[in-house]
Amino acid sequence: PVPYERAPTTLGAHLRKRRLELGLRQRDIQVQFGLDKETLANWEKDRCYPAMRHWPKIIAFLGGDPSPEPKTEGEKLLAYRRQHGMSRKALARKLGVDEHTLWRWETGQRTSLSLNHKSPGLLSQISRGTP
Repeated sequence: PVPYERAPTTLGAHLRKRRLELGLRQRDIQVQFGLDKETLANWEKDRCYPAMRHWPKIIAFLGGDPSPEPKTEGEKLLAYRRQHGMSRKALARKLGVDEHTLWRWETGQRTSLSLNHKSPGLLSQISRGTP
């Protein structure tokens, strides 16, 4: 029997599958990602979710973002933050909006992304899904 799900559906299952396919130990990934002893184990068991700063390494390790394809504007903003490991505060600053506005966009509570901000080009790129 294979020691992982063949068709993973959670981030933890994706991480475990990839690690075992590569013949790596948790310790190998912990060192590569700069994690403490328990963090990767908790991710693999879906006990907690990685901070945004870890996502670029996760995406590179897995060969892509395991999250569902973003469809809404808010999902595209969140996907952009994952790809770039950006906090909500950092992206809000870059876009010239406050964090609460960005949170409302990401959660779908505010659906129109107004382009009257500091970086309308970036916002337009993200909205098209081409960051």
